[in-house]
Amino acid sequence: MRNRRRSVVWIAIALVLAALAITAAIIGCQNLRRSSPIMVSAVSAFNTGGLVPGPTVKAPSKNLGAVAAGRDIWLEVSWKFFGELRTLDTVTVGDLPARRLVRSHDVPSSANSEIWFISAGSGDILENTTSTNIGFTLDGGNPSVTAQIYRVVGASEIPAATAAKSGDRLPSPFQPMASLLSRSSLPAPPPAP
Repeated sequence: MRNRRRSVVWIAIALVLAALAITAAIIGCQNLRRSSPIMVSAVSAFNTGGLVPGPTVKAPSKNLGAVAAGRDIWLEVSWKFFGELRTLDTVTVGDLPARRLVRSHDVPSSANSEIWFISAGSGDILENTTSTNIGFTLDGGNPSVTAQIYRVVGASEIPAATAAKSGDRLPSPFQPMASLLSRSSLPAPPPAP
């Protein structure tokens, strides 16, 4: 009972840290691009309620929020195995692969928190989808998975249709920051040694 309570506390801490990381990333994007505000809505959540048969866990019919031109779906995923070292290999939204933005451990571990992203705006396959299944595939075992799904509008400066033409279906929401920094009046970084 004590270990279960401790694991619940660690999952809660991981969720809070992931929410803070998402908020910091979004605020960072907003501070660089004041012309287009970023709107974030927590639209659905998922929890297995304990260990479930794996390695793939399906969250059926999860809300993705209202359709919008620059909509992205961000997923905060926390998972745990009891004693086994594992990795989360893929997250799918409507059978389409999402892209991992960040994770707390880069090596296999028995618990981890990660943020995944998929573009769902104009020109994307998910552009008119407001609810779909979400899949989490780990490298084996029976996981416990908790996820929070966010609808983020305005974080990506590159329209999905334009990105598709350039061959990058899932642009990083941090690409706009790099392009803005390169055009800003900040001093140039020192040359590499």
